[in-house]
Amino acid sequence: MATEELIDRIDRTLMRMRRLAIKPVPNDVNLVEGEQHLSHGKMLACTLLADIQQNREGAISIKDVAAFLDLEHSTASRLMSELEADGLIERGVDPEDRRRTTIALTPAGLAAVDGLTEVRRWVMMRVLDGWDTAELDRLVHDLERVIDQFHVRLPDAIRAAQDHFKLP
Repeated sequence: MATEELIDRIDRTLMRMRRLAIKPVPNDVNLVEGEQHLSHGKMLACTLLADIQQNREGAISIKDVAAFLDLEHSTASRLMSELEADGLIERGVDPEDRRRTTIALTPAGLAAVDGLTEVRRWVMMRVLDGWDTAELDRLVHDLERVIDQFHVRLPDAIRAAQDHFKLP
């Protein structure tokens, strides 16, 4: 099979994996105590916020959220307002720059993320049932290698694509 065909298969496979990985929890599921039901989008946003909080130091701003979620600032701001109204995040003021608003998950937001993670882990255990530890280890190794390559090479590849396809 030609390299281009393999790259197409990788692209389709990664897109399918993304859709399937976030699918285990249907829309409007209650993963926190009380009667509140959260949309799939809100659950995904909380999960991504938890990822940002875990993988970086310092306060998180709406600008950071917009960049991480690839959203316009106004869209990210509206989403954060909804999450705040649901009690999943809290806003604060950056002590180093008082003009900057910070975002952090509340205990309820963290509980929602924990609930979603537990469901995804449970589903993943059943999907990959029958794989031995060597196979799972190889899968993790290969996926981490792909992620590492994206981190290293993606900025240059994007610039090259912008030049090649005359994108803004």
